[in-house]
Amino acid sequence: MEKAHTHSLNWLRSHLKPTLWAECDVLYARDPKGYITLQDTYQLNVNLLLLAQWLDNLHIEHQSLILNTAIWSELNSKVKAHDQNALIPYRQHRRASKSRLSASQYQHMLKKELLLERQTQQFILTELDVILQHADNKDINITPIENINRQTADSEQINHSRNADAYLSLFS
Repeated sequence: MEKAHTHSLNWLRSHLKPTLWAECDVLYARDPKGYITLQDTYQLNVNLLLLAQWLDNLHIEHQSLILNTAIWSELNSKVKAHDQNALIPYRQHRRASKSRLSASQYQHMLKKELLLERQTQQFILTELDVILQHADNKDINITPIENINRQTADSEQINHSRNADAYLSLFS
Protein backbone atom coordinates (compact mmCIF):
# COMPACT_ATOMS: atom_id res chain seq x y z
CA MET A 1 0.00 0.00 0.00
CA GLU A 2 1.39 3.36 -0.93
CA LYS A 3 2.44 5.78 1.81
CA ALA A 4 -0.24 8.46 1.17
CA HIS A 5 -2.95 5.79 1.08
CA THR A 6 -1.74 4.33 4.38
CA HIS A 7 -1.54 7.79 5.95
CA SER A 8 -5.12 8.61 4.90
CA LEU A 9 -6.45 5.29 6.24
CA ASN A 10 -4.62 5.77 9.53
CA TRP A 11 -6.08 9.28 9.81
CA LEU A 12 -9.56 7.93 9.14
CA ARG A 13 -9.18 5.11 11.66
CA SER A 14 -8.08 7.58 14.34
CA HIS A 15 -11.00 9.95 13.65
CA LEU A 16 -13.87 7.48 13.33
CA LYS A 17 -14.78 7.28 16.98
CA PRO A 18 -14.65 10.91 18.18
CA THR A 19 -17.08 12.50 15.74
CA LEU A 20 -18.73 9.91 13.55
CA TRP A 21 -21.94 9.10 15.40
CA ALA A 22 -22.57 12.63 16.64
CA GLU A 23 -22.39 13.84 13.04
CA CYS A 24 -24.55 10.92 11.89
CA ASP A 25 -27.16 11.90 14.49
CA VAL A 26 -27.34 15.31 12.78
CA LEU A 27 -27.80 13.64 9.37
CA TYR A 28 -30.50 11.35 10.80
CA ALA A 29 -32.36 14.27 12.40
CA ARG A 30 -32.87 15.84 8.97
CA ASP A 31 -35.26 13.04 7.90
CA PRO A 32 -35.84 10.33 10.53
CA LYS A 33 -39.02 9.07 8.85
CA GLY A 34 -37.16 8.71 5.55
CA TYR A 35 -34.44 6.61 7.17
CA ILE A 36 -36.99 4.41 8.95
CA THR A 37 -38.90 3.94 5.68
CA LEU A 38 -35.70 2.80 3.95
CA GLN A 39 -34.95 0.48 6.87
CA ASP A 40 -38.42 -1.08 6.83
CA THR A 41 -38.82 -1.25 3.06
CA TYR A 42 -35.37 -2.61 2.14
CA GLN A 43 -34.14 -4.03 5.47
CA LEU A 44 -31.05 -1.88 5.18
CA ASN A 45 -29.09 -0.81 8.21
CA VAL A 46 -29.60 2.90 8.88
CA ASN A 47 -26.29 3.11 10.75
CA LEU A 48 -24.41 1.83 7.69
CA LEU A 49 -26.23 4.26 5.42
CA LEU A 50 -25.35 7.10 7.79
CA LEU A 51 -21.73 5.91 7.84
CA ALA A 52 -21.70 5.93 4.01
CA GLN A 53 -23.14 9.43 3.93
CA TRP A 54 -20.62 10.57 6.54
CA LEU A 55 -17.77 9.16 4.46
CA ASP A 56 -19.16 10.91 1.38
CA ASN A 57 -19.00 14.21 3.25
CA LEU A 58 -15.59 13.53 4.78
CA HIS A 59 -12.49 15.02 3.22
CA ILE A 60 -9.11 13.83 4.47
CA GLU A 61 -6.36 16.20 3.50
CA HIS A 62 -8.24 17.23 0.32
CA GLN A 63 -9.12 13.65 -0.56
CA SER A 64 -12.31 11.63 -0.53
CA LEU A 65 -12.36 8.04 0.67
CA ILE A 66 -14.56 5.60 -1.23
CA LEU A 67 -15.08 2.01 -0.08
CA ASN A 68 -15.89 -0.52 -2.77
CA THR A 69 -19.09 -2.56 -2.87
CA ALA A 70 -17.30 -5.67 -1.57
CA ILE A 71 -16.37 -3.85 1.64
CA TRP A 72 -19.92 -2.54 2.05
CA SER A 73 -21.24 -6.06 1.47
CA GLU A 74 -18.86 -7.55 4.05
CA LEU A 75 -19.70 -4.86 6.59
CA ASN A 76 -23.42 -5.25 5.92
CA SER A 77 -23.26 -9.04 6.42
CA LYS A 78 -21.39 -8.73 9.70
CA VAL A 79 -23.71 -6.04 11.05
CA LYS A 80 -26.81 -7.96 9.97
CA ALA A 81 -25.59 -11.07 11.82
CA HIS A 82 -24.78 -8.94 14.88
CA ASP A 83 -28.20 -7.26 14.89
CA GLN A 84 -30.05 -10.58 14.54
CA ASN A 85 -28.95 -11.41 18.09
CA ALA A 86 -30.64 -8.54 19.92
CA LEU A 87 -31.57 -5.37 18.06
CA ILE A 88 -33.87 -6.77 15.37
CA PRO A 89 -35.84 -9.09 17.70
CA TYR A 90 -36.15 -6.29 20.25
CA ARG A 91 -37.37 -3.84 17.59
CA GLN A 92 -39.96 -6.37 16.40
CA HIS A 93 -41.11 -6.92 20.01
CA ARG A 94 -41.36 -3.17 20.65
CA ARG A 95 -43.41 -2.60 17.52
CA ALA A 96 -45.71 -5.53 18.26
CA SER A 97 -46.22 -4.31 21.84
CA LYS A 98 -46.95 -0.68 20.99
CA SER A 99 -50.74 -0.90 21.21
CA ARG A 100 -50.58 -2.58 24.64
CA LEU A 101 -48.16 -0.14 26.27
CA SER A 102 -48.58 3.20 27.95
CA ALA A 103 -46.74 6.13 26.40
CA SER A 104 -44.07 6.03 29.12
CA GLN A 105 -43.58 2.26 28.73
CA TYR A 106 -43.23 2.67 24.99
CA GLN A 107 -40.71 5.51 25.44
CA HIS A 108 -38.74 3.27 27.80
CA MET A 109 -38.62 0.60 25.09
CA LEU A 110 -37.49 3.17 22.53
CA LYS A 111 -34.66 4.23 24.85
CA LYS A 112 -33.57 0.63 25.26
CA GLU A 113 -33.64 0.17 21.49
CA LEU A 114 -31.44 3.26 21.12
CA LEU A 115 -28.92 1.65 23.50
CA LEU A 116 -28.90 -1.42 21.27
CA GLU A 117 -28.38 0.87 18.26
CA ARG A 118 -25.37 2.42 20.02
CA GLN A 119 -23.96 -1.08 20.58
CA THR A 120 -24.36 -1.73 16.86
CA GLN A 121 -22.54 1.53 16.14
CA GLN A 122 -19.61 0.40 18.28
CA PHE A 123 -19.64 -2.96 16.51
CA ILE A 124 -19.55 -1.16 13.14
CA LEU A 125 -16.52 0.88 14.23
CA THR A 126 -14.71 -2.24 15.39
CA GLU A 127 -15.45 -4.13 12.18
CA LEU A 128 -14.62 -1.17 9.96
CA ASP A 129 -11.31 -0.74 11.74
CA VAL A 130 -10.46 -4.41 11.11
CA ILE A 131 -11.46 -4.08 7.46
CA LEU A 132 -9.40 -0.91 7.02
CA GLN A 133 -6.36 -2.57 8.60
CA HIS A 134 -6.48 -5.33 5.99
CA ALA A 135 -7.70 -3.34 2.99
CA ASP A 136 -5.55 -2.71 -0.01
CA ASN A 137 -5.68 -0.19 -2.85
CA LYS A 138 -8.31 -2.12 -4.80
CA ASP A 139 -10.73 -2.07 -1.85
CA ILE A 140 -10.55 1.63 -1.05
CA ASN A 141 -10.30 4.48 -3.50
CA ILE A 142 -8.74 7.65 -2.16
CA THR A 143 -9.51 10.33 -4.71
CA PRO A 144 -8.35 13.95 -4.73
CA ILE A 145 -11.27 16.32 -4.17
CA GLU A 146 -10.58 18.17 -7.40
CA ASN A 147 -11.19 14.92 -9.32
CA ILE A 148 -14.54 14.47 -7.59
CA ASN A 149 -15.60 18.09 -8.05
CA ARG A 150 -14.60 18.43 -11.68
CA GLN A 151 -17.27 18.56 -14.34
CA THR A 152 -17.67 15.65 -16.74
CA ALA A 153 -17.46 16.27 -20.47
CA ASP A 154 -21.24 16.58 -20.75
CA SER A 155 -21.32 19.09 -17.86
CA GLU A 156 -23.05 16.75 -15.41
CA GLN A 157 -21.64 16.81 -11.90
CA ILE A 158 -19.81 13.65 -10.84
CA ASN A 159 -21.72 11.79 -8.15
CA HIS A 160 -20.80 12.96 -4.65
CA SER A 161 -22.46 10.05 -2.88
CA ARG A 162 -20.31 7.15 -4.01
CA ASN A 163 -20.25 5.38 -0.63
CA ALA A 164 -24.00 5.76 -0.14
CA ASP A 165 -24.60 4.52 -3.70
CA ALA A 166 -22.28 1.53 -3.16
CA TYR A 167 -24.08 0.61 0.07
CA LEU A 168 -27.57 1.13 -1.41
CA SER A 169 -26.65 -0.98 -4.45
CA LEU A 170 -26.70 -4.02 -2.15
CA PHE A 171 -30.48 -3.64 -1.90
CA SER A 172 -31.47 -3.16 -5.53
